[in-house]
Amino acid sequence: MPILIFLLILIDTIFTAAGISHHIIGEANPIMAYILDDSLVLFVLIKLSLPIFLVVFYRKIEAGWIHVLLKATAALYLLVDLYHLLWILPLYV
Repeated sequence: MPILIFLLILIDTIFTAAGISHHIIGEANPIMAYILDDSLVLFVLIKLSLPIFLVVFYRKIEAGWIHVLLKATAALYLLVDLYHLLWILPLYV
């Protein structure tokens, strides 16, 4: 599950950076938008820090509710990545 979340967030990060650099979309999260305006590198580091943490410490997390939250996070980022396809596909089709 953590690797799936990492990949989904990585895809979201790449799509977001591409969409913003082409002036097609904006970052929906106001805090991350502020960080992105300041530094793309910092934006990417912050965006990927949580999934990297999850990959490293996943086996040590025993609380059942954490696993439910991880599944919800994966589902949310899957929807976000699919939403990105709405503006990406018309660019290439």
